[in-house]
Amino acid sequence: MNNIKDKKLFLILGDKSFQQEKIRFILSSFFEGNIPEQNIEFYSQNRHDWNIIKEQILTYSLFGTPRFFILEETDIFTSEKNIKELLDTAKELYISGEFEKAYKSILSAFLQLDINELDYQKVSENPSNITKFFNDYIDNSDFCIELLKRFKLPEKLPHKYESTDLENIITKIPDGHYLIITTSNFDKRKKIFKDLQKRAVVYEQISVKKEGYEFKKNIDNYIKDIISNWGKKISADNLVLLQELCYESKYFEKNLEKLLILTKDIDEISRNEILLAFDDDAIVDSKMLSQFIKEKNFFKIITLITNPTSTKQDHIKLLGYIRSLIKNGIALKEIFEDRSIKDYSTFVNYLNRVKENYANKSLLQQHPFYLFQSYQTFFEYEKDFLISLYIKLFEIDKDMKSTQKNTVDLLIDFFSSMFNPRK
Repeated sequence: MNNIKDKKLFLILGDKSFQQEKIRFILSSFFEGNIPEQNIEFYSQNRHDWNIIKEQILTYSLFGTPRFFILEETDIFTSEKNIKELLDTAKELYISGEFEKAYKSILSAFLQLDINELDYQKVSENPSNITKFFNDYIDNSDFCIELLKRFKLPEKLPHKYESTDLENIITKIPDGHYLIITTSNFDKRKKIFKDLQKRAVVYEQISVKKEGYEFKKNIDNYIKDIISNWGKKISADNLVLLQELCYESKYFEKNLEKLLILTKDIDEISRNEILLAFDDDAIVDSKMLSQFIKEKNFFKIITLITNPTSTKQDHIKLLGYIRSLIKNGIALKEIFEDRSIKDYSTFVNYLNRVKENYANKSLLQQHPFYLFQSYQTFFEYEKDFLISLYIKLFEIDKDMKSTQKNTVDLLIDFFSSMFNPRK
């Protein structure tokens, strides 16, 4: 295979985790050690303004090279679908509870209409206006209005892609500039794909049926490589168990990531860790997080964080819940100072005595039992340490939303520092 540095264009075809894995691989091939954020420009799915993208790609950077422009989840390789078909799909997804996917289908249908900036702005300001655009395609658009209120339209009307411009721009990319295009929805029969494929390094996620010799052979090799990279030992019987579970698991890569975390300080992988890592039904309620923190139950927290069905958005919401918990902990430390209160009634009596003089009314509007749980959870922590954790959560939130850092790693590192603070 030729050196990937010989190409200026990279196409990544596969799901989100596959895209992130290949982006990390490409960047690590160009940068030694830390990857400088100022050399990377991400364009999320809702920020594909092609005019701006092309202008920036062709402009030499003040930050030096190499410089990467990463277009996430582009639709340039997708085949246009019938608007009614898209809306019917959205309704099915809505009924099945897959709201984010339903929203994306509605957005695709809306953008295929002949709309201008003014039409787009009216729907953005009042989602009920979508009805007049969809009347010819669907009997009841109430679910569309609900989803547009929930997820919002992109801030600006996305610019439509012009294939000839992009094909020409690839030939004009300055030395040291690189373009990465990712998508999970593609049709390789499209002319634009065939044209760009000739100029690109292409990474495509291999999809094979979960049966047959080739599938199992690929899984077996993957497991052996990853265990070797971990430097772990495993018995022949446990290796067979691990292989069989991977054959059947839809999320076996994430299950293996969980297994690595569970065996972090263990030299040999046992049957128990394998079964725990593949217990996808043991989905922990995030509302139990306060209790897990109180118990310092790192395993339960890992189980919550590494739930294979969780998305990046789920992790961002979980982060917000953690921030709310710690914010309560800080406020209660201020109210109760170093008082050690064991029972609920004493806690409520004291809270009632001080609440008239306490400025933070929003805190006291929460149910006293919930506050009592927060008090018990954070009683042994120093107030200054909780404040440092609270500040760190804002840094993590920024990393989750604006970088490609692994959200699971960020959360696990946070709880590691919480339970084992550096002296």
